Amino acid sequence: MDARNDVIIGVFANYGFTYPGIESYMVSIARSGFQGRKVLLVWNLGIPVRNMLTRWGYELIDVDPPAKETKALPVNFFIHRIKVVAEYLRMHHRDFRFVFWLDIKDLILQNDPSLWMEKHKGDARIIASTECVTLEQEETNNKWILDVCGTEVHSWLKDHEVINGGTFAGDAIVMAAVFGNVYEFIRDYKGEYPACQPAINYVLRTKPFIDDLRIPRWSEGFAACLHPMWAQGMRHGFPWNPRDLCRPFLRDVPPALDFNKRLLYARTKTNPDNMGLLYQTFGQSIDFAFTPHNHPTYGIELIDATEQDIPFSIVHGWDRDPGMAHFFTEAYSFDRLHVLTEVYRDYKMFLEKGTL
Repeated sequence: MDARNDVIIGVFANYGFTYPGIESYMVSIARSGFQGRKVLLVWNLGIPVRNMLTRWGYELIDVDPPAKETKALPVNFFIHRIKVVAEYLRMHHRDFRFVFWLDIKDLILQNDPSLWMEKHKGDARIIASTECVTLEQEETNNKWILDVCGTEVHSWLKDHEVINGGTFAGDAIVMAAVFGNVYEFIRDYKGEYPACQPAINYVLRTKPFIDDLRIPRWSEGFAACLHPMWAQGMRHGFPWNPRDLCRPFLRDVPPALDFNKRLLYARTKTNPDNMGLLYQTFGQSIDFAFTPHNHPTYGIELIDATEQDIPFSIVHGWDRDPGMAHFFTEAYSFDRLHVLTEVYRDYKMFLEKGTL
């Protein structure tokens, strides 16, 4: 098998192209050079959305929706998506070499992840992505582990780094087993939290999967999972900034941005003499403020990348800083006129033929 036998798999439901991030996700994958299949397990999609995804080369697999689901608290979605992926991979894992399980709304590809796997996977059969702080240091993950996995698991798992539950890959047969085990662990969960990420952190660190697991450092360029590094906002009317709380504990060097190439790069050290771009605040007008020097607590290091610099293959959590959300949204966007033209043609065909 080769790169054409790899698959990006995701779950997409209940939304159209107003769903945040679907546009950047699609455009980035198209640009990345990824040669494999793109499979989405879906329910409740409008016809224009289905047609657009199909035109962009996505295989849409219709599945039954969860029994109960609300947009306000879609806990059942997070369990159900594990279930439908487990069922799909159980039936189809023989069709694939590598499976890339990737979130949609806040994830882009900067280059082909199949190439990264071919060059760097080694003997590992699962490649996971770190958020570079421990589960206990990031308060949301700490709560999730306690509630979903219990105090006994929390006691030994809390000092391990957060594995991002929406960015990992591996050999297809092993990925099928991972999803099957994760679903069995959370299928009866009735709590209020999205159970998949804490369960993935637990399952991947137990036998037999721990023996096949590798978690690359950010400097290796597999994936930048930026949730605890860029996230900030309001909670109950007060500022709440995981970025500020987690930054002192960050175990890897923060990424740097090449503004001209529009790519985020892995770093082994920060150069404070490089220019910086200050973080933004949600709810305020975007005001890109450049500084003559940079400090990772307050902004992003800006570089002129060379051939020796490594761009991340995957960037996850780009929307957690409003400035970066604006930057990546603009960098990975549809040709608007082309999209409108396709919607017009679909509707015209419907009016003329009564079907699409």
